[in-house]
Amino acid sequence: MQTIERARAEASRGRLWRAKELLQGSLGNFGYNVELYEEYGNLLLQMGDLPAAVKFLFLSGARKPEYEEAICLYLKRHKGPAQLFQSFPRKARLVVLSTYPTAVERDLRGLGFPNNLSLFPGASIHRYVEVDKSWLRLLPRIVAVLFALVLLVLLILGYIKLKELYRLYL
Repeated sequence: MQTIERARAEASRGRLWRAKELLQGSLGNFGYNVELYEEYGNLLLQMGDLPAAVKFLFLSGARKPEYEEAICLYLKRHKGPAQLFQSFPRKARLVVLSTYPTAVERDLRGLGFPNNLSLFPGASIHRYVEVDKSWLRLLPRIVAVLFALVLLVLLILGYIKLKELYRLYL
């Protein structure tokens, strides 16, 4: 992945903040990507941000010896599956447990996670569809045109009624 290569190059130049910006910006664009999660977790670890790093290292599915102690602390820190699930980034809140990497799935099953996470109590899985709202800018014009048309129809009907009344009384 080109983003990871660019981030590694920035980190090797000592610009960890820039590497973090690159990876962080890609998290939302690429969704749940285990390679990106591991790289971001490693970078956060280099920066000394252990609480944030371990979340991404856990979700990456990588179980290297240097990650194990931190991952165990991360899992113990949460009081139950619901709280742990809430700590995941939104893009990593998958609906089906088997769609996680094998190591993550195994760990989550061991903690009592159900197969279908949408039925999981306390799990707020955000399901929404992006709707094109550009037409909303036209809404005031549409309302104004409709109002003008209704007014015009009422004026025409009023004129016709006045003509009828004028003929009746003359």
